[in-house]
Amino acid sequence: MSGVACDLNSRGFKVLCKATEEIVGSLKPFSITGSSPLIRELQDEGFDVQSVGYGLMATYHEYIG
Repeated sequence: MSGVACDLNSRGFKVLCKATEEIVGSLKPFSITGSSPLIRELQDEGFDVQSVGYGLMATYHEYIG
């Protein structure tokens, strides 16, 4: 199983950060561990893949844990 690392220097990442900051008013990029084979396959094919989520981390852990 392979992991995923989003390219923090990619155009897609920068555009998502700017849009989030403009709409939400703040931005706190962070990473969590996990794997998603489909995302890795898309990256291997040359796609600029970003994984974005908006919400409460406590809620994520409540349902995923």
